[in-house]
Amino acid sequence: MPARGRFSSDWRRAARRHEGERAVNISTISAAGGPGRRTAGKVLVVVDLQHDFIVPETADLPARIERLTEAYPRAIATRSVNSPDSLWVTEVGCAKCMPGTTGAELAFRSRAPLAVIDKEGYGLLGAALEPMRRALAAAGVAVGDEIDIAGLDTDACVLKTALDLFDLGYRPRILIDACASGNGLDFHRRAEQIVRRQLGEKALVRTDPALLPPAGAEPAPIAPPAAALRRAEQGRAEQE
Repeated sequence: MPARGRFSSDWRRAARRHEGERAVNISTISAAGGPGRRTAGKVLVVVDLQHDFIVPETADLPARIERLTEAYPRAIATRSVNSPDSLWVTEVGCAKCMPGTTGAELAFRSRAPLAVIDKEGYGLLGAALEPMRRALAAAGVAVGDEIDIAGLDTDACVLKTALDLFDLGYRPRILIDACASGNGLDFHRRAEQIVRRQLGEKALVRTDPALLPPAGAEPAPIAPPAAALRRAEQGRAEQE
């Protein structure tokens, strides 16, 4: 579950400049491959891209990741699941992503076949571990293979998921321009530095611009979950 915070609304433009400056240290992913490029992997893991974590500073990420899924034969989405008595509530004071709420629903539509895995913590420890292993195996991913990762937050759940996959024997590849931090660009950059230190330069990948829409592009509309529709119908009935 991404942590909380604020930062400048210009962070995405600054992030792109920053990534351009560091491009010499970050390889490029492309659907077709080519000189100086690596191809998209067998699966894209999208971490916690849920409505509760979409704020003005991260609002363009659903459209970018939705477009990115076109490059992959399969996708796996993790979904943070909270509860009233969880440590998220009692220790962190975060009541987001409660079951049955609109905020807990995914904020993007995958253009590749999608498996959804619920998780209760930052990473894959607990009930999410075996479902993730099974989903990776179903996608043809074996221990030792690369796994591309995108989503939220770079400094929290994305980082922890990458570290967990590394500990399981996979080679995580974080698509750094398809991630964001609700804590701000500084936290996003610090997470990048941690990845370099803990997982190595190869763990940071920059996507081909052709695979991503421009910043600010609107994602395809997502039908509201059934619970939201029922609430809306109830509200209209009460007004009548």
